[in-house]
Amino acid sequence: MKILIVDDIADNRLLLQAVLSMAGYDEVYEASSADEAFAWLGLAEGCAIGERPDLILMDVMMPGIDGVEATRRIKAVPELANVPVLMVTAKSEGSDLETAFAAGAMDYICKPFDATVLLARVHNALQLKQAMDARIAREKELARMLKQLQHDMDAAGRLQASMLPPISETLQHINYAYHYEPCAHVGGDHLNIFPLSATKTAMFLLDVSGHGMASALLSVTLNRHLADIRAGESLVVDEAGVVRAPDDVVTRLNEQYLMNTDHPMYFTMFYGVFDVESRVLEFVQAGHPSMIYVPQQGHIPEVCREGDMPVGMVEGATYQSQQLQLQSGDRLYVYSDALIEGDKAGELYGENRVLASVAAHCQESLDVSIGHIVDDCKQWLGSENLDDDLTLLAIDII
Repeated sequence: MKILIVDDIADNRLLLQAVLSMAGYDEVYEASSADEAFAWLGLAEGCAIGERPDLILMDVMMPGIDGVEATRRIKAVPELANVPVLMVTAKSEGSDLETAFAAGAMDYICKPFDATVLLARVHNALQLKQAMDARIAREKELARMLKQLQHDMDAAGRLQASMLPPISETLQHINYAYHYEPCAHVGGDHLNIFPLSATKTAMFLLDVSGHGMASALLSVTLNRHLADIRAGESLVVDEAGVVRAPDDVVTRLNEQYLMNTDHPMYFTMFYGVFDVESRVLEFVQAGHPSMIYVPQQGHIPEVCREGDMPVGMVEGATYQSQQLQLQSGDRLYVYSDALIEGDKAGELYGENRVLASVAAHCQESLDVSIGHIVDDCKQWLGSENLDDDLTLLAIDII
């Protein structure tokens, strides 16, 4: 480790160097003044980056710039701020030590010095420097890893968002729009809406338990599994290409994604199939918040309360499809539990407030309505940041 001695008296420098060399410190350098030390350190005007010592032994009294001012200037340089400085002082100069400590000095050695005391102070200072260097190296590595993790999470979030359907669209006599807001880079919520046949459209919104990457990976896996409609390989259509009933689809999901010690997650979901010809929506609510139905006549929101167990929680769970006859102008709202479980001082936002918000905004366009419903929740909470992923899907029947 490099030690720099700064002293205007040559005999003092020679004695210090001799003691240090005999103790095994073989990289000991000298400067006869603060200016010479600055030049060695690369701090003098016009100098390139200089040496970086591990310890500086600084004489207090020197002509020109004294040791206290030299220490202050050295400590002001970020690259040198962690270099320990030991002040070398005569007993008569003790009154300067308080100023030296304020300038950044770590400790002091009195002249004439005792070799044992000198080596002990040097040893302690170098141990401190090594510990500080190790800490700084760890912090840099952690910062690098955090930056890489943030980069990866940002990329994962963009990839997950790219798997969502267009944010608003018309599809087989259905207009839809949605709000998707993960509480972190990635989320456990996912939704999709897609045609199953010339007359039937599937729609789902699911919410995987937990948060973070594991939940997001499962949500993406489920999306890919549900959206694959290739005959013979699909979860949502059978080998003959016939659309499976929602209760059949959710039952199969429960069998395939049953939670265990290696797979400790379950999920809630709304899964529905809309038949364009009959205008019937057949759906399952598996542990999911109840869908809100707004009929075209009267525009009074109704809650479709029937539901079953979350998916993957209980082996052999049974699921029951429900049917809702729809007509042009009817509207549906499906959402994840973040909308009703927002907590303010122990009080939940709740279903009643969601219903009131839906009633106030259900005659607006889909995207405007969704925006106002989400804003109402956030304004009540008094925060733009949610503790859970929030997804809200709204559908108009054409």
